[in-house]
Amino acid sequence: MNVERIALDGVWDFQIDPSDGTDVAQMSEWRSATVPLPWQAQFEDLRYYDGVAWYRRRFEAAALEGRAAILHFGAASYFATVWVNGAQVGEHEGGYIPFEFDVTSQMQPGTNEIVVRIVLATDDHSRFPEYPFSEVPHGKQSWYGSIGGLWQSVWMELRPALHISALQLAPTVADGTIAIAATLTGALPASAALKATVYGPDGVAVADASLNGDGKGSAQVSNAQLWSPDAPNLYSVAVELSENGAVTHTVTDNCGFRTFEARDGRIYLNGEPVYLRGVLDQGYYAETIYTPPSIEVLEDQIHKLKALGFNCLRIHIKVEDPAYYDVADRLGMLVWTEIPNHALLTDASSARAKATLRSIIERDGNHASIFAWTLINENWGTDLPRNPEHRKWLADFYFEAKALDPTRLIVDNSACCNNIHVVGDLDDFHMYRAIPDHALEWDAWVADFATRADWAWASDYTQYRRADLPLIVSEFGNWGLPDTATILEQGKEAWWMENGHDWGDGIVYPHGVETRFEACGLSKLFASYADFARDSQELNANPRWYHSV
Repeated sequence: MNVERIALDGVWDFQIDPSDGTDVAQMSEWRSATVPLPWQAQFEDLRYYDGVAWYRRRFEAAALEGRAAILHFGAASYFATVWVNGAQVGEHEGGYIPFEFDVTSQMQPGTNEIVVRIVLATDDHSRFPEYPFSEVPHGKQSWYGSIGGLWQSVWMELRPALHISALQLAPTVADGTIAIAATLTGALPASAALKATVYGPDGVAVADASLNGDGKGSAQVSNAQLWSPDAPNLYSVAVELSENGAVTHTVTDNCGFRTFEARDGRIYLNGEPVYLRGVLDQGYYAETIYTPPSIEVLEDQIHKLKALGFNCLRIHIKVEDPAYYDVADRLGMLVWTEIPNHALLTDASSARAKATLRSIIERDGNHASIFAWTLINENWGTDLPRNPEHRKWLADFYFEAKALDPTRLIVDNSACCNNIHVVGDLDDFHMYRAIPDHALEWDAWVADFATRADWAWASDYTQYRRADLPLIVSEFGNWGLPDTATILEQGKEAWWMENGHDWGDGIVYPHGVETRFEACGLSKLFASYADFARDSQELNANPRWYHSV
């Protein structure tokens, strides 16, 4: 099998370009940057930089000898233009989804050079008319700061000229089959064949199948073991491409036998009711912001969550690194994931949202852990209560999503406050009450929500509100108050404490919290800010307070 992988993570040349230039030759001064990692995570002077930046990397490669050179990017935020050895090989828009280019004709034996121009746009339409910030999927970058650059891994694979470029797996619990669809880069010649081998959770081969010329077929697994958080049984499917009897390319991926349903007021996993005990995961990391620091960090997170009794992670308006879902599959954690939101619904932002969903289903559809997709979070990027066209857009989007992936639950709008559902598989709502301070209001709201109150659903779409949809409080909790002295960096506030001032009148703005403590007169009630923070934490954490309200 003549396949070679060239890892391109590590140190790259890097420089910003405030002139928005388009020619790398004008760049005379370079510094070193780590890939994968957003530039905001590694350069203090670029914490708030939006605009154009350049990456450059040289690497060694042998002669291709008839192989294809495929350059792969896990994700680059936001718009990337790529050159190899001075020739432009392609462009890609979208900060969360993978892309790759066939660079065979640009490669040369010995030293090769990759140059990447990244545009991280602001909402200045005169400067970035094609993809202004408000019309692209950005998630909570509007709260916590923009993310720019090569924040997921980069590599090159030298593959046979005819090779497998994608592999989709669709297990069916009812009959133990796995539908297999392998995409080839060209037509399958008469001298070639595609074969799939299925390996069970113990690594032993349990089934095989021959695929047709279109790369499709199915394998039958006897007594298939189901996947669940308590028993995360995974099956590995290896598809081999052979020519004249010799294997030339193999692609392997995992899947799991499981079913998800929403009926009778409950969620069913493999036909059994499952009660979600979930955590909202923003997908931000202390030192690396968007990029998972390591597999070990992801594993440690899930081990601790499971030890605490949780079985679900809602990855919030972010498409995570594939490693995140791999770990959830292996360790047994349900994942509810969603499209990063835009801020303004236009034809362009609609097209980007739908393209993002298609891409993440294509990339992540094999993951057993993912049970739900969210299309819109909290009405962000739409005006569902007042705009009937937006309601129709979301209803249409739901049916498109359901057609793309009928195996998972689709949430139209994960609703809160004064916004609503249109059509979806879960009747969920967000309600924040500072328990125990507002325990009575919380109890009253829950009782009202349990009646399937009219305020949770659009009045002109009630025909889509099934009476047996599960009722879920998908966000709730207490506000947290840290002791700022314990999170100082070199004796100063961390840089990220300057984020959040432009949202909700600054309610998530950490900077200057001790000054506000004084200004509000709280220093007359507490000996120090540290005492205030400690008492606040104890109030929200101690169960005895719930019984004293």
